[in-house]
Amino acid sequence: MKFAALFAAAAALASALPLQRREVPQEHSHDLIVNAVRTISQKGGNKDPLLGVDPVFGPLGTQAQITQINKTPGLSAEQKDDKCLQQNLADLCVTNAKKNGNNKNEIAVCMQFRVLERNSGSVGGAQATCTKTPKNAELAGLTQLQDPASAEGKSGNAGIQTQLAKNLLKLGFTADQAANLALQTSTFGPGQLGDNTARGLSCDNNPVTADRDGDFFGRAIKKGEQIDCITQATLAGSTSKAVPSISKADLLAALGGAGNGNNNGNNNANHNGDNNGDNNGNNNGNNNGNNNGNNNGNNKTIDAATLAKIKTLIDQMIQLLA
Repeated sequence: MKFAALFAAAAALASALPLQRREVPQEHSHDLIVNAVRTISQKGGNKDPLLGVDPVFGPLGTQAQITQINKTPGLSAEQKDDKCLQQNLADLCVTNAKKNGNNKNEIAVCMQFRVLERNSGSVGGAQATCTKTPKNAELAGLTQLQDPASAEGKSGNAGIQTQLAKNLLKLGFTADQAANLALQTSTFGPGQLGDNTARGLSCDNNPVTADRDGDFFGRAIKKGEQIDCITQATLAGSTSKAVPSISKADLLAALGGAGNGNNNGNNNANHNGDNNGDNNGNNNGNNNGNNNGNNNGNNKTIDAATLAKIKTLIDQMIQLLA
């Protein structure tokens, strides 16, 4: 009875506390990625003070990030920029992955981490993006996904996952693999604007035990496996809603292939496409210039004086021939 009374009191206290308005808690939606980034960043004896900030703060909201930054000793001025904390943590992850074997799978996880959606102030809210250039080229052009109920999410999330897939191609993944890895960063579908809990369709279950076999964008899932809730939400028959911002078919089309071939093939195709585009542009320009020049020359109007001179010459030639 005492435990029941304590539980009831705790529940009453919790219900009396003011609700924090945010789409929560995205930091646990992709625990498999966050946990992997933690492991990659901490191995190898790296002494960067940024290691004092756990990767889970990357997808957290602004205030939580600022609080953690302020109590972490040794951070540089650049590392104290909360808008760039997620990018800085991803950079640290990539740098350490390169120092410890340059494993493309580890680097890919760091890249996935960079684009994970962050907690926002409300359903439909958006987070500020980092405008600084990352230290590692693998992260170039990447930013975090936004709440899919926001205008920024609706207009930009597909492009963010597409850019991630393009960057992954450069690591040596096939188009199919790159597309799957990019789609694994998908967030939950858009929540209801005005939701006074600010939860949206996110989750805080950690970990989740898979209740069925399934496929998580190219990754086989077995019943009983420990997964995160975004993975659970994609399995067939799930009542949760995880919605990619772009279909795999459209993503593959954006990558210029159906998912076959290696990175060299993709790069060659891209380079050939670029070269062909440049050549076509030059040819079209030259042809247009020549054609326009010729046409303009052909279409010039002959004035009366010139006609008179030509007529005189013709008359003189006729007289000579006669």
